[in-house]
Amino acid sequence: MLIRNGLRTLILFWALVVSPANATDLHYFVVDKSRSIGENNLVAPLTKALKGHVNTLGEQAEVRIIFFDSTAKNHKIWPSMSFDAKTNFGEYFAKSFRPGGNTRLFDTVAEVIKEVSSVADDYETVTMMILSDGEDSKKGRMRDWKEVQSLACDLVHAHGSVLITWYTLGFQAKLLPDSCIEVKKVDTGGLEDPCVFEDPPVARFEAYPTRVKIGEPVKFFMLPSPGKVSGVEWDFGDGAKGHEPEDRHAYATVGRFSVSLHERGPCGDDTAVVRDCIEVVEVIPPQAEFSWVPGHPRVGQDVQLINRSSGQPDNFAWTLGSYGNSIDASPTFTPTAPGDVTVSLTVTKGDQAHKSAKTIEVRPVPPDPEFALAPPNEIKIGQELRLIAKSKATSLEHSWTVAGRELLSGAEARWTADEGGMIDIFHSVKGEGGIATARDKIYVTGYAPPSADFTIDPNPVLVGVRVSIRASQDDPSWTHEWLIEGKKKSGVEIQWSSQTAATYEATHVAIGPGGTSTLAKTIHVISHPKPDPDFEIAPIAANIGGTVVIRAKATDASCRHAWVIGGQNFEGPSIDYPAEKPGAVEVRHTVTGPGGSASVDKSFSVVDPGLVQVVFKADPVEGKHPLKVQFTDMSTGSVAIAHRWEFGDGGTSPEKDPRYTYETAGVYRVTLHVQNALREWSDSKPLDIAVTNPLPSWIKWAVAVVALLIVGLIAYSKTRPQPIVGKLEWVSLDGAKGSISLSGTKFTIDRALLGQHATDIFTVEKRRGDDYCSVYRNGMRHQELKDVTAFKLEGVKFKYNQSA
Repeated sequence: MLIRNGLRTLILFWALVVSPANATDLHYFVVDKSRSIGENNLVAPLTKALKGHVNTLGEQAEVRIIFFDSTAKNHKIWPSMSFDAKTNFGEYFAKSFRPGGNTRLFDTVAEVIKEVSSVADDYETVTMMILSDGEDSKKGRMRDWKEVQSLACDLVHAHGSVLITWYTLGFQAKLLPDSCIEVKKVDTGGLEDPCVFEDPPVARFEAYPTRVKIGEPVKFFMLPSPGKVSGVEWDFGDGAKGHEPEDRHAYATVGRFSVSLHERGPCGDDTAVVRDCIEVVEVIPPQAEFSWVPGHPRVGQDVQLINRSSGQPDNFAWTLGSYGNSIDASPTFTPTAPGDVTVSLTVTKGDQAHKSAKTIEVRPVPPDPEFALAPPNEIKIGQELRLIAKSKATSLEHSWTVAGRELLSGAEARWTADEGGMIDIFHSVKGEGGIATARDKIYVTGYAPPSADFTIDPNPVLVGVRVSIRASQDDPSWTHEWLIEGKKKSGVEIQWSSQTAATYEATHVAIGPGGTSTLAKTIHVISHPKPDPDFEIAPIAANIGGTVVIRAKATDASCRHAWVIGGQNFEGPSIDYPAEKPGAVEVRHTVTGPGGSASVDKSFSVVDPGLVQVVFKADPVEGKHPLKVQFTDMSTGSVAIAHRWEFGDGGTSPEKDPRYTYETAGVYRVTLHVQNALREWSDSKPLDIAVTNPLPSWIKWAVAVVALLIVGLIAYSKTRPQPIVGKLEWVSLDGAKGSISLSGTKFTIDRALLGQHATDIFTVEKRRGDDYCSVYRNGMRHQELKDVTAFKLEGVKFKYNQSA
């Protein structure tokens, strides 16, 4: 009887805990869809890598995905990864992965962690993969990892089979979460690595029983791992080894033994060690121990109590809270209400007894996600479809996803078909018992209206540069018409350019069997920047007979370079100038391009290497005593081997760059003498240092105060605004007209008149000394307004009348 009860418990534990009949792994992708993903050219490699990873998953895997930019969209679910599901995933990802907007990283991750926490018990393993190319979250309540870490650690500690990984795409994270979220940096080229999204094994195991007699076998179970496992090795702590996921071992001596499990996988290894895992004794007294499945039961769900007692007890006495008692080795009860159920087990063997009590948390039943469609089977493009939830309790939150797009929440939603084919419909319900999801399909017949979306490359564009305007999608049955500056063009792609800097509107009309679609976008034409005339000279001091290389820093092919070097004219972006005569050589560089002309002057020197050209500088050259002056030798030509400074007050120095202090007032003439390798001395031109007596401190304060008052009065008199008069009329971009009589000293032109892309601030002011009012752009004079003046700002027409 005792052997039969122990065997029954062992089989029941293996069947219910280790090998559930419908074992499923959850793979949850949290994907960044911010603007920078496109700017960093990550769309194509990321799409290829994720589709490839999903194709390696087994059919029992469930996949969920959520995109986020400035908002997080409803997740999409594939309950199993059949061939059709993998194909649908690829199509959905390619269609939905359109980066744009800011990043909403932290709030999205937190919401997914909360969702996974409510369903983690339903899966063998949960792999949560966060993919982003930055962590500068612009939207949402959370601004860093602090709050997210707490949620992640609660989830990981409660469910050992959950693995959360943050893949940083092409950047090194500054704000690192703790060990509950693993961080992996992935270079763009690293997306080709088959292991980039495949985790290494996570070694975990259980043993039963953990207290045995000599010779009694212990069964060891390898628990499910988020990463793939290709081989295992057990170390049972007494020198024996094992190599099966499920292994048995009997110990020959009394003692405590530590057990380790090493797992190998295609993308890494992991080892788990449990100290003093197994206790081997000569006689085992009865000891009550039990567990249950499922780990977090719900109302109406059978709870199987699993007897894990040791010592081969003869009798079992269970107290099942308000659900009665039992003497079975492993009884079952069905909770009828949510809350805590206290269960106790008392085991006896002869005159020995032991008791263990635990609390089981019973969760509410998850909400019913089932729904109906009206009409139920088929609709046409342009026809409305009603989505009706079966459960309409006010406490429930509903969300719907149709054809990969989020609809408004509510127990009933409506969708007008705008594309043909088989359409997926997902309904998610969130209630007291967690989140539940149901899926259905409907077939849509007819033609979809054409897409009017299009691209403009480049945009903004320089004056005179050709722009390519192309429809984003095309079909042989579609025609495309374009309207720019009142002129019509046709074709999938057109070319356009403008010789005037302004903002233009391009309108695309796509016509197909399913109807007509129209979309307008803005093209910004900007002026050419003024060319940069800066240039480099090497060397700045050349010996006679050498060559001086003079090269422009900006070498755009559209620019023309003109040089005047030592009175001679040259052309080209780079000049090799022969150093023929000693002395200073002046250089002027003039660059002419589409943005106008610009010039800059520099100079270099040509020296005779046989003599030292003695030059020095002093800092400062005047001041109050005691005056500390730094002298610096700047001589050129032959190599100097000796220096002699005469400071004008009797002091001298042999140093190259001495620092000297003048203690009394006076004017001191300084001379530097330098000797070359032939022991020939050369002298500098003398330099006077003026040293004065310091002023009393009160004079400094008085002078400073008076100067400050004078400067303030001058500034106020020059900048004080003057009254403005006249009438301002305008015609806005949408054709609306308006006017206003000017008064006061400053009028700011409303940005709403200038279009959504206007960023500059325009004001009408009359400043002191001016005869007329002027339009100022960001504080700089832009347009003087005389008696009657017409002008444009950002394409909006204005007219000013002084006498109106």
